[in-house]
Amino acid sequence: MDYFVLTVASLILFAATFFSTVTGFGFALIAAPVLTMVMGPKETVVFVIIAGVIVRVIMMWRTWGEFEWPTVLITAAGSLLGIIPGAYLLKVADANHLKILLGIALLLVTLLMELNFVPEVKNKKLGRVSAGFLSGFFSATTSISGPPIALYFLSENMEKNLLRANMIWIFAIGSFCTLGSFFVAGTFQGGNLIALSLYVLPAVLLGWWLGEKMFFRINQHLFKRIALLVVLIGGVMTLGSGINGVLH
Repeated sequence: MDYFVLTVASLILFAATFFSTVTGFGFALIAAPVLTMVMGPKETVVFVIIAGVIVRVIMMWRTWGEFEWPTVLITAAGSLLGIIPGAYLLKVADANHLKILLGIALLLVTLLMELNFVPEVKNKKLGRVSAGFLSGFFSATTSISGPPIALYFLSENMEKNLLRANMIWIFAIGSFCTLGSFFVAGTFQGGNLIALSLYVLPAVLLGWWLGEKMFFRINQHLFKRIALLVVLIGGVMTLGSGINGVLH
């Protein structure tokens, strides 16, 4: 076991678990960019998914009974629909250009929400399906799935407990489907990565414990600010990754 990789993985998964426990999203958004610096791209994807499943199982247990089944199912269905055109577009378009587009969009929407310029959504079912569609689309093209749904739910002014629980269950369904697809396709080769996930489990549990404490100490306003901060960080990192890919 490479102790440097273990140390970096433990620190970044602690941070990713902490923020995703507080907000309900952002695990891969925070973990993946840093981990790609010490692991291969494919190993990073598999490792983040394995660790993400562990984190979400813990959070699903914690939020049982707090989420809305109709909201979770309709948003998750929209996400699955968005994966299809996203996977096709990835074959014909440059992923780095899509990352730049997503990064700019996230920064603009975050700025508008910070200025309280949010249009009222009258048809919430359509809004949730659309948010799920964009989440699945960008998940397939850039691996970034959380911000579209998070921004939409924030625009609904959904109460923080409900918002977090809904997102935890939506992204858990996505994680399980992704992991299952690896097994079906025969591309899952995660023996060492499973072992690494077990080594970093203490850091994950500590991040979850502190995140839970933080979540119940913050009010609705601070929750929204933290969620927007995570989206902002994701937008900057996604934009930077796309620009770096184009230049190199």
